[in-house]
Amino acid sequence: MTDPTPRSFLNAAAVEELTPDFGTEVSGIQLHLLNPRERSQLALYVAQRGVVAFRDQEFVDQPPEWQLNEFVPLQKTWIRSLF
Repeated sequence: MTDPTPRSFLNAAAVEELTPDFGTEVSGIQLHLLNPRERSQLALYVAQRGVVAFRDQEFVDQPPEWQLNEFVPLQKTWIRSLF
């Protein structure tokens, strides 16, 4: 089933596409606050844009294990989408 609003996790963010097809800079959202649906949207967005930089993240409250548990699956999703 396709998400009817695949970029809704960006609604409150400032988004600057660095080129029309590749690279984006995002500010105004905290990755650690995304819910599972929004994390799925994020994985698809990164796969589509190639490189996405998120400014001003507040990871100091999160242990290193959290970052691994949250973002390694996103990398695997992104890599699978490329091949």
